[in-house]
Amino acid sequence: METLELKEGGARLSVERGSSRSWLVMQRSSGDFPVEITVGEDASLELAFIVLGDVRVKNSLTVTLAGRGASCRLRGLWLIGGNADVRFDVKMDHEVPFCSSEQMFKGICGGSARSDFFGLIKVAPDAQKTDARQQCHNLLLTEEARAAAKPQLEIYADDVICTHGATVGRLRDEELFYMRSRGISLQEAKKIQLTVFAAEALDIVPEDVAAGLQGWIDAISLSE
Repeated sequence: METLELKEGGARLSVERGSSRSWLVMQRSSGDFPVEITVGEDASLELAFIVLGDVRVKNSLTVTLAGRGASCRLRGLWLIGGNADVRFDVKMDHEVPFCSSEQMFKGICGGSARSDFFGLIKVAPDAQKTDARQQCHNLLLTEEARAAAKPQLEIYADDVICTHGATVGRLRDEELFYMRSRGISLQEAKKIQLTVFAAEALDIVPEDVAAGLQGWIDAISLSE
């Protein structure tokens, strides 16, 4: 997976016909990052965003599946605290038939951090046989942390499979109780829950990168 450095002011990228690209975006500093990506016929894109720390980030992402047989897998994970403010605006535009997209975004918010996710899957009238899925799930670690998630579908074709879902919640007390009853400390139980929660958003990320995030997960679990 290639590291993609985003710059403020915007970027336009393309995945050419028949090719495959895999990009990782690591964000530890604040900024406004609009990105437009076009995916061509029989091309595939994997793209993962990881946002860390006390940052103010706005990611505006538009992916256009412009060629038959194009596919896209999006992943996002934010581990934020302090006064962080993270916003994702994601539009997945299915323009032609026989394309697929899958999105999984997850957030862990501590301190007074806030995250906002707005996702749109748009399916054009001619984009039959579309398969599009979008999920966003969030965990709040403090009373002050906030998260909002609003996935949406805009569908103009009738032979499609499209799903979306979103949740905002807290660590599960019954799971913590179960682990503590087996001799696991409270802090270790929190780490385990957070690690399992984050894992689904890291399934396309290289193992060494995913392993390197354990320190961030440990730190945020200990600070709350």
